[in-house]
Amino acid sequence: MRKKILVSVAPLIPTFTPTFLRNASTTPIFFPSQFDTYFQPNTRDTVYTCNRDIQRYMELGSIDSALKLFDGMPIRDAVTWNLIISGHKRNGYSREAMYFYTQMVSQGFIESSSTFSTVLGVFSDEGLYPEGLQVHSRAIVLGLSLNVYVGTSLIDLYMNMGLVSFAFRLFNDLPERNIATWNQLLRGFRVFGRSQKLELYYRMKSEGIVPNPLTFCYLIHGFGNEKLINEGKELHSYAIKVGWGESELFVSNALVDFYSACGILTDAKRSFQIIPTNDVISWNSLVSVYAYNGLASNALEIFSTMQTCGKKPSIRSFVSLLNLSSGSSNILLGKQVHCFVLKLGFDHGSIYIQSALIDMYGKCGEIESSVSIYENVPVKTLEVCNSLMTSFAKCGVVEDVIELFGLMVDEGIGFDEVSLSTTFNALSKSCFGSLTNCKLLHNCAVKSGFDHHLAVSCSLLNSYSKFGHVKSIGS
Repeated sequence: MRKKILVSVAPLIPTFTPTFLRNASTTPIFFPSQFDTYFQPNTRDTVYTCNRDIQRYMELGSIDSALKLFDGMPIRDAVTWNLIISGHKRNGYSREAMYFYTQMVSQGFIESSSTFSTVLGVFSDEGLYPEGLQVHSRAIVLGLSLNVYVGTSLIDLYMNMGLVSFAFRLFNDLPERNIATWNQLLRGFRVFGRSQKLELYYRMKSEGIVPNPLTFCYLIHGFGNEKLINEGKELHSYAIKVGWGESELFVSNALVDFYSACGILTDAKRSFQIIPTNDVISWNSLVSVYAYNGLASNALEIFSTMQTCGKKPSIRSFVSLLNLSSGSSNILLGKQVHCFVLKLGFDHGSIYIQSALIDMYGKCGEIESSVSIYENVPVKTLEVCNSLMTSFAKCGVVEDVIELFGLMVDEGIGFDEVSLSTTFNALSKSCFGSLTNCKLLHNCAVKSGFDHHLAVSCSLLNSYSKFGHVKSIGS
């Protein structure tokens, strides 16, 4: 019998090692894939059997049993580590998955495409983007960055980082793309421009990619945002052809949203009618559709029918009805919806409902109620502050608009184009407004990149013209 030789495989690790791996301890180990001749004849079978059992335990959620078996293995291979890492991720233990990844690399095991795909998914989900970038560099060193599975995970990482153009470039560089790769890119479909959406859609067709229901939903939502009716109807025809219209609820709901976004309410209702009555999402979708289009009686009829059928309204339904109240200045409807919100306990913990309530009372002229709701919000977010700011503006309390903007900056809440355009308009009406203040706010808009936004530019032009300095808009 040949003697087992303890081999250190540290030199096999590529010269690039991510910083978060550099402090991990290094333990010499056996490397069966490269030193088979030093092991017992049945070693490979033993490792294979243990790996199969670890996989089974992880699929059952028996992590302790999997770890006990893992700890008792005198010899492990890269597959063993992959199963432990992916198993922890699948069961919601991302931090533990990262720990085992550092141990895998520090002990000299070389990652596979499966390892990178899992680990990149962990970093993306956890928002650990710097670490994800380091793993990308390591994948490049090992020549795996253009692997279809690694590439798909990288696209997911960069999409979550908001680097859509870089994700698109990675997508184009991949020599092979599957439906999962397309879905990762299409997840950001709504942020693409009209021409990019059409280009991707027709490119997908020319490459013979067969969409799945998830692909369909990404595409149809993007088409709805741009009101690309012909392309959306073409997708709808495909969905009917393959039988998704009745078998896939989220496809049917996506169609309701698409037709409502395009203003084709008859088709929206027709799509709704084929959905089983026990699907609460579709009911909430139709309430939102009618409310968005100002059809109060239809929205309330569906909302009432929901109660009769025992369906619980969602946050989306309440926000839509509150927005309907705001748009029509119907304070009676708004207060009734508010009572329903209080009854179901949706007034706490939902930024969207809190913002909609502040906006509704402000648009209906009851600014004291808006302020009261704002003061009871535990965490002041940008959405909540903007709602109060526009409520102040609607009620003519322009000094409070300016004061609130200062508070948002001082408290680190931030601002966006709505905050800036509202404050510019307030400055032009305030007795405390001045050219100096207008220029200071203009600098904020330039530094934040909002100066080119249409609403900000119009408000800025209006403010400078009030102070008699129209030429300043170009400086």
